[in-house]
Parts: sequence; C-alpha cells; structure tokens
Amino acid sequence: LDRVNLTIWYQIPLDNGTKLPQVSNQSFFNPDPSTPAHLRQHAWMNGQDDWYVIAAKPDKYWFVKYCGTSDTWTGYGGAFLYTRTPTMDPSLEPELREAAVRAGFD
Repeated sequence: LDRVNLTIWYQIPLDNGTKLPQVSNQSFFNPDPSTPAHLRQHAWMNGQDDWYVIAAKPDKYWFVKYCGTSDTWTGYGGAFLYTRTPTMDPSLEPELREAAVRAGFD
C-alpha cells in the first residue's frame, strides 16, 4: 500500500442554525516504508500534512495525530477519529484515551 485516498463528508454548523455540507477528497502517500503508520499529503498553498495513525481497528476506526504547515500557518496540529458510523462507540473511549496519552496528548 503506497497511497490512501479518502473522501470525507462533513457539515459546518452556521450561526443561523443551518449546516453547510462539505466534501473533501484527500490523497496521502507513505514517505518511508519503514514507518507504515506515517502518511503525508502535499496540499494546496504549499502545504504539507503529516498523519500518524496512533491506533486503529480494521473496519472500525483510525485514530490519527496530525501536524502540518502551509503558506498561512506553520505548526498546526491535533487529532481526529475516522469511523464508519456517524457517532463513536462509547466502549472505544478507554483504548482511544490510552492511545492519545502514548502519542503525547493529555
């Protein structure tokens, strides 16, 4: 596997109570086969995102720590959880918290 292609559907809540639907298509590659959990994307505005899969369960979730840079912002980062369902299974919380601590989040 040398590339991961994702289509992400999400909504942005607006002040008037409506939601703005969005779709993002992203393509990531692995810059170093010796670290398979590291993915990189070269993005718009001379950007580069590095994703580190800090926990995963096949067909359930990917828990990702990210950091990046662009022409407008250097050093952004955080974490997110991709699931195949619109809400997180609460039983996953202990293992996700443990993975977050191992990745340097408190």
